Amino acid sequence: MLLLALAFLPAGAAPAGGSPVGFVSLPAQGTLAVISLPNGGPVARIAVPGEPTSVAASVNGRHVLVASPDAGVVTEIDGVRHRVVRIFHGFSRPVAVALDFDPPIGIVTPRYAYVIDQTSGLLVVLDLGHGRVAARLAVGSRPNRVAIDVSTLWIAHVGSGTLTRVSVATPARPRLLPSVDSGAPVAVLVADPELHSVFVAVRGSAAVTCFLDGDADVRQTYRRVVGHEPLAGLAPAVPNFLIAADRHGVVRLLREQTGRQVAQLRVRSGVEAIDVYGGWLVARLPRALALIGVPDGSMRASVPLGTRVGGFAWAVL
Repeated sequence: MLLLALAFLPAGAAPAGGSPVGFVSLPAQGTLAVISLPNGGPVARIAVPGEPTSVAASVNGRHVLVASPDAGVVTEIDGVRHRVVRIFHGFSRPVAVALDFDPPIGIVTPRYAYVIDQTSGLLVVLDLGHGRVAARLAVGSRPNRVAIDVSTLWIAHVGSGTLTRVSVATPARPRLLPSVDSGAPVAVLVADPELHSVFVAVRGSAAVTCFLDGDADVRQTYRRVVGHEPLAGLAPAVPNFLIAADRHGVVRLLREQTGRQVAQLRVRSGVEAIDVYGGWLVARLPRALALIGVPDGSMRASVPLGTRVGGFAWAVL
């Protein structure tokens, strides 16, 4: 599988026939920047409405979605040709986007996408194949984060510890599943579909909670304090690692299944969120991206962007 092949490459390498690129939303400029990875060389700038934030991309780059909360739109972009395909209107405040999980990852282009519409409290399912809204489902007050575990969406809410779960086994007919209580307002929410695991960091805490998602049944497998400062980001990484970072730039490499620390790295202070691509950790800073090779931290890169970073996604073109 292309994603797994890329994940096991040495930092900075790319599989034959493909080069990794990053899609970075720049709210103040109203653009989606396309950059080469890991050096950050400019590839393209694509204008989008409003101030773009959340970004999601298929591994092959054919589908890139960008949410613009202030403009009430989601823009679909062809990341290979660097052009806007269509703009979905009619949202109140779209704050998060995700693409359907369709294994094997990187071989098929997902047909469906999911949008969290905060003000209306809706999950909106987009049928990208037909360019239309396929479904809407009320998911509770002020949703703001989403993570996908195969056929289950996990949704967090502003100021709440409730995690709403939605079955998207049939994407055009989403249905609510029993919710989960994280115990405090959620600050970070990510999932690893390969292990059916969902990871949560709550506001003001250095603890990571892991839930094993069994569709109808969910159980907490551990809750582990992994530092002294509140966590700014979590990101699963192959093989079976979980990366946790705080705002001061302390990065901890954990065993995904136990939460035990196996290494500690450091990036620049000011971390707002983290992502992973291949052998690189991508830390989102206020006006730049910091990239660090994992697990040893020996290879580093800095990508200055000169303006606030809204969101990040990556693909192999």
